[in-house]
Amino acid sequence: MIWPRNIKAFLLLLERHLQLLYPKEEARAIVRYFWDYSFEMPWNMAWEDEADFSQEHYEMAVERAQRLEKGEPVQYVVESAHFYGYDFYVSQGVLIPRPETEALVIWMKEKWLKENRSKAPRLLDIGTGSGCIPITLGLELQKEGLNPSAFYGMDISEQAIEIARKNSEDKALLLHWIQQDIFETDSTTFSALDILVSNPPYVPQSEEIEMDINVREYEPPQALFVPDDDLLRFYEIIAQRGKEWLIPAGHIFFEIHFSQGEACKDLLEKMGYVHVEVHQDLAGKDRMVYGKTPKDS
Repeated sequence: MIWPRNIKAFLLLLERHLQLLYPKEEARAIVRYFWDYSFEMPWNMAWEDEADFSQEHYEMAVERAQRLEKGEPVQYVVESAHFYGYDFYVSQGVLIPRPETEALVIWMKEKWLKENRSKAPRLLDIGTGSGCIPITLGLELQKEGLNPSAFYGMDISEQAIEIARKNSEDKALLLHWIQQDIFETDSTTFSALDILVSNPPYVPQSEEIEMDINVREYEPPQALFVPDDDLLRFYEIIAQRGKEWLIPAGHIFFEIHFSQGEACKDLLEKMGYVHVEVHQDLAGKDRMVYGKTPKDS
């Protein structure tokens, strides 16, 4: 197929093709995202009939449009994901940051500042991926006058650690990135943490077939899925490490599958965590769990 050089015609054709994969409004949103993160020309100017691509921009537009047609997420295509007002570099080695995780960061920030206005926490994010959780929380705490110096991100994937490190390079934060499997840690790996947070793999393997092609075919499965008969495997090991690594009255936060709110709450309570809460997302589904280690632990 020959893509038109006229920008307006190109965008209309791309939108029409994307409607074969997505609802109309989503297709339009993807085209807008593609445009905003690919070209410097304002969106309204793109719709002027006389505007044509330069040769260099035309070649890039065609290459990216062809990838979008195949269902590749637009964030991977333009190598940028918007999260909590910040832009993060992403590729297929990490999950695309999602609004549910933004809500987790908001909850973490609110809970920390409610109790600790005078110091930044010592924090570890397990399964950090793009690094969006520690980076964003660090930047948000800086706005409150707190300057984190002991924020850690851990991931089993070397590629994820490289991406997280890239995302922190232009941030005025001191962050530490560690490639390690949580199942190969022990009680001595960390100590004196104020916050332990994780958005671990939590989607039941049986749900893979139901997922959209842009997720199923492109996002890393090791960051998404867990066996149906062992849905809490990451929560169990991380909660155990939390008992060993967190200070008394330390905070633990999880993002969860909507069906596992009560199960995760029960798990934390049985392990001795106190003030355990389940928090809902904007759709009213269980999406986050929080707990604290006892003060006398």
